[in-house]
Amino acid sequence: MTAPSFSSFPPAFGSFPVLDPGPSSRSQKTAELELPKHSKHRDKRRDEKDRESKRRKGKGHKHDDDKSRRTRLLDDARPSSERVTLHSPTPENRSRLFYQDHKGDPLNVTYGGLHAGDIPKYWHVARGKRVLGLGLRLSILYRGGKGVEVGEPEWHKRTPQLTDSRTRALLASGQTRQLSASTKTLLKYEEVDGFVKVPSRKGKEKDQAYRSITRENEEDSDSESSSESGSEASDYESDTSPMTAREDSLRNLEQKLKVDPESIPDWLHLLELSLNGSEISVSIISRALSAHPNNFRSAFLRLKYVRAGENIWHESKLRAEWEEALRVIDSADVCIEWLDWRMRTPANFSNVLEDAIRAYKMVAKGMSGDNADIARLRVFWRTAIFLKQAGYVERGFAIFQAQAELSFNTPDDVKTFAFEKRVDLLEEFWESEIPRVGETSAKATKETTEEDSLEEAQRIGEYNSGNPYEIWHFRETESDRCLFIPTRTSNMNEDDPYSTILFSDIRPFLINLGTTKGLNMFRLIWLSFMGLHIPGLSSALSSSESLSDDRWADTSLMQPEFLRRLLPTPNARRAITADSFTGVTVGREKVYKTSFDTVRAWTLGTIEPLEGLTVDGEYGMWRRGYVSESNLGDPNAINLILEQLHQKNGGLHWEILGLAFEASKSETQRVLKRSQSLLAANSSSPELLAVHACLERMNHKNDKARKVYRVGLSSLAQSDDPSVVCLWWGSAELEWLLSRSDAALEVVLRAAGQPSEQTSVHILRAKGRLEEVCREGSTPEWRFRLRWIKLRILLELLTGTLDSAVAVMQRLQVNEAEGKFSHESLTVASLLMVYHHTVTLRNRAPPAVLRGLVHKALEVYPSNSIVLGLFLECEKGEGVWGRVRALLSENATVSLQEKSLARRLNEIWIATWEEGRWLGEIERVRAGLEAAVICDRTKGSAILWKVFVKFEIAAGNLKGAKSVLFRALGECPFVKELYLLAFDNDLRPAFNNRELISLSDSMAERRIRLRMSLGELLEAHDEFDEEGQSDESGSEKEDELEYNSRELRRLMPY
Repeated sequence: MTAPSFSSFPPAFGSFPVLDPGPSSRSQKTAELELPKHSKHRDKRRDEKDRESKRRKGKGHKHDDDKSRRTRLLDDARPSSERVTLHSPTPENRSRLFYQDHKGDPLNVTYGGLHAGDIPKYWHVARGKRVLGLGLRLSILYRGGKGVEVGEPEWHKRTPQLTDSRTRALLASGQTRQLSASTKTLLKYEEVDGFVKVPSRKGKEKDQAYRSITRENEEDSDSESSSESGSEASDYESDTSPMTAREDSLRNLEQKLKVDPESIPDWLHLLELSLNGSEISVSIISRALSAHPNNFRSAFLRLKYVRAGENIWHESKLRAEWEEALRVIDSADVCIEWLDWRMRTPANFSNVLEDAIRAYKMVAKGMSGDNADIARLRVFWRTAIFLKQAGYVERGFAIFQAQAELSFNTPDDVKTFAFEKRVDLLEEFWESEIPRVGETSAKATKETTEEDSLEEAQRIGEYNSGNPYEIWHFRETESDRCLFIPTRTSNMNEDDPYSTILFSDIRPFLINLGTTKGLNMFRLIWLSFMGLHIPGLSSALSSSESLSDDRWADTSLMQPEFLRRLLPTPNARRAITADSFTGVTVGREKVYKTSFDTVRAWTLGTIEPLEGLTVDGEYGMWRRGYVSESNLGDPNAINLILEQLHQKNGGLHWEILGLAFEASKSETQRVLKRSQSLLAANSSSPELLAVHACLERMNHKNDKARKVYRVGLSSLAQSDDPSVVCLWWGSAELEWLLSRSDAALEVVLRAAGQPSEQTSVHILRAKGRLEEVCREGSTPEWRFRLRWIKLRILLELLTGTLDSAVAVMQRLQVNEAEGKFSHESLTVASLLMVYHHTVTLRNRAPPAVLRGLVHKALEVYPSNSIVLGLFLECEKGEGVWGRVRALLSENATVSLQEKSLARRLNEIWIATWEEGRWLGEIERVRAGLEAAVICDRTKGSAILWKVFVKFEIAAGNLKGAKSVLFRALGECPFVKELYLLAFDNDLRPAFNNRELISLSDSMAERRIRLRMSLGELLEAHDEFDEEGQSDESGSEKEDELEYNSRELRRLMPY
């Protein structure tokens, strides 16, 4: 036998004993020189015989051949001269043998190795991982056919990581290497029908008859194979590797950014294609900020940069970056995001309020007019929401009261005073404790007297239960919901001093509103603060869709009734999808929810307050019964706000909004009487007549609505009032949806100034007249112009084909900028008209027409709930959820828009859209929520965290809900409603008493407002044990010191 040898290392062991070579006709040296080739010949013949025998037996075990190859000596491929040296019988070599073979096998010398069937007499050291003669730190890392790779075992583990300094430096550098195919490769491989046919390097072996292999032929074959392998290796090294689609996109983006470094969409696309990780995001955005001076002052990129660094930077580093952003960029978005970050940081409660006062001073820097008022209102709204979520609802409501008195009820002779002077006069009014806006018997400031009756203190009901945790949870929840009006010093509750609000507590948060838009937005913000869901309000105040404030503003989405409608019950089961009748399986019809009953989301003003999606006005902004089902606290306070915040020259929008709120109470007669009273005061208003007719339609009185339209048009048809189009469109829509096409066509012709005869000439003239009215600048307001456009489309549907009507829609949409309010409202109106034409009225039309229009609209407005409802209507009965799953996926859309809060909630609602599909969609919904809570668009949203906890409860995973709740408390430390989830009946079984007490202590430490001490309530129920039952043993409660000492002894070893 022979031992391995390496010429580069001195031999540290001896060779095997010299064995008798046996009889041979040639000399010993010649035989040893030919050993490797003879061994190859013998192995080849042996392998061929073994394969042939196994083929006859039907058993081809490949591992036997591998085993025989592994048992060969390593130096079979070494030069024969080295093996001769090792076999020299010297005493020195004999003294350093690592083992002895006293008998030996003479045939090993002849054939160069053991036979596959013989028992091996040697093995590789350490199973082939060690090399004799080398150091212990070196081992064999890889063993191949041409040799072995020797190195330290840790070398293959030392791969570069994403967090290494060299990797970050490489990513930060703008140098890139272009990977392109060589001309030889392009000419060699030809593309045929989109495929490149690459020839295989391994050709088919030709069947050859057996022939003797001589030494000369073997040498020739070796030389030929080496030349072939060398040519193949050179070809392989000359050709470059083909790029993937992602690499090609990255290369193209880098080239675009070199030409135009200011392109923020290209930087966002590059960020989307890069690897996930905060370090990578920070590196790429840092490159974008330094690429151009305009990028350095971009509020959007700066906020992306800081948000990405929140996960990896130290608190001091993060604070410094925020201060740098506030110093460099004068933007309301940066100021609002900084304030939101401070409110999500577990800091001192008083420090957060000081930060809010600082934000008031910075937010409107360099602004004037509407922009300044909107910026101040955003800080005002965020501060009020923070106080409400922390439990100080009276203080938040008092801020709105004082601001309303300052902006709406200031006497005329005081309006010209300076802002500080007006605030001083307001302080005198506040300290007089006269009823204020939002309270009963409240009057204007200039008319109030001290003799007016004071507001009586409110009370909440009692909760009958023996469980102190249920009692405490009920009192805290109901108090925050109902007791929002501040008390006076005359009836102040000594146990709860926070219910009385002094003017010094709210003075720093008052703002100066001087524009009509600012006043209108303030009224809507107050309604939203009271719990009304106003779609599109938060985005109307934001400067861009990607920086919307909906994640903290839409607190109405946290109401229990909304969550019950969004999520199924925890005991939901999978529905039966098939039945068996006489051995035949029959599938059941799929049952769906109403597609339009989603979370309302659209741009503010896209849908009028009383406008619905059906002939009865259903699925509008507020459905019928919304107020009674929602947890609004005191609806009378909302009525008072709607009545007392009326502007003399503010139009009729506020009055119509009040009628819509009354209609949502399911009190039809009351809202009709209120509408009649408004008509009595302004009988010549076409808009109020159209609103009254709409209320009659909602009451299923279509004849009365038709009569209102007829009376109004008979007297106001020739009026110059631009709002008369409301009567024309309302009358035509009513007749059209009731399948009275002739009456609808007659109304459209009269609206265009033509006779009622339905002739071709009159129709052609009507089209021309409507085209003129639909042009930009023909009407003062867009909402009136939109009704004229709908009359033009309706005329085409009644007299032409669906394709011609779609062509008119697309032609009119081109005139409006995509993504703007006018384009979105026109798109929604057009889709609804096509839907009514094909689905509601059942006219013949290919389903692909509506589906194609909806898909195009969904790409532009993915968060619009009306477009989403139409999309689901088109998918009914398809049987394949491919398009729906593509909509719910986390892939980036064409416009790279991040998903809004309403879109995230609608994705959860879609999981329950089809009956019986909830259990199969749980994991998808969970993955979507996990992606939402870490996304920059919805990160830190208390609304989303509460939905996440409720989702885990509905899925029956209380342990997961508990884990999610603790994560939520870390992200939103000042949201009282999240703490109270642990005391709810659904989640309380997952907590023990000590954990619940710890949560209440944490609320007290963070200065969250508590109406009652949980410890005092537990002392009053000292007989209540952890399971909610009385302690029958009658043992007294364990002393706290005794418990602490026992725990200390138990944990002593650790």
